[in-house]
Amino acid sequence: MPWKKTETGIVHFVSTTAGLWTEIVSQETQIEISQLLSWARFGCVYLNDSRILDECEVQPDDYLRIHTDPRRFPRIHLNDRVAFENEDLLIVNKPAGLPCHPTVDNLHENLWKDLESQFSLTLYPTHRLDVPTSGLVVLAKTSAAQLDFQNLLRDKKVQKIYQALVTTPGPELGLHEHYMQKSRYAPKTIWEQPRPQTQVCQLRILKKEILSSEKTRLEIELITGRTHQIRAQLAFLGYPVLDDHLYADFESRIQDEKIQLRCVYLKFPWHQQELEYRLPEPLS
Repeated sequence: MPWKKTETGIVHFVSTTAGLWTEIVSQETQIEISQLLSWARFGCVYLNDSRILDECEVQPDDYLRIHTDPRRFPRIHLNDRVAFENEDLLIVNKPAGLPCHPTVDNLHENLWKDLESQFSLTLYPTHRLDVPTSGLVVLAKTSAAQLDFQNLLRDKKVQKIYQALVTTPGPELGLHEHYMQKSRYAPKTIWEQPRPQTQVCQLRILKKEILSSEKTRLEIELITGRTHQIRAQLAFLGYPVLDDHLYADFESRIQDEKIQLRCVYLKFPWHQQELEYRLPEPLS
């Protein structure tokens, strides 16, 4: 049998003949052609690990991967979430629970595409926040502005400050340096000392404010920008971000979680001026 369906709802299919992929897959799997095309246009189908969006020819031994249960995200009106705009950039307050970019099985429901649709603009992503993290994200209006901002990130000229809620009393103030195991997968593994195939992670806890006997608000400067860095480092220190089940409870993987972590401040040089923005409302 040239196909199988995994427990995660992914159909893996290796073609034994040449022809239109929908006809070949439908004949073998009994999935309707209209359904296959619907998944493709949603961004759920890959041919030899490249996303395809419509009908096309396949050859013998071509590999198709079809995500039959794509993860969905809310559509959010974003007009009141634009924190700053000029001729080059948009700075947007991303809500928790919405990805910045297309995901592996969903091309359309994300901050970037929603902004393009709602503002009738062509936008270029420059960086991202995790799906369950909220706060400030920069998108460029031109490819040149995208490159300029990414160069600022590379040269560590973008100051990013986050707020996180953790259990009281929270970790110590000051610089925290750890080492993250290189991996495509989460949760990320953190070590106290460098090991083979690790990357240095640095953050600085600038402030902490005890809000109650159970909750403390941290203000954190992110120095290196690894994927899941703040979440992983705080968990390693014994104070995972509140509501972050991925790092607080590895057995509980809530896909649509909204964690208590927010990017609240950005500052960077931009064309002979300095741009700076802070969200007015603190995490509480």
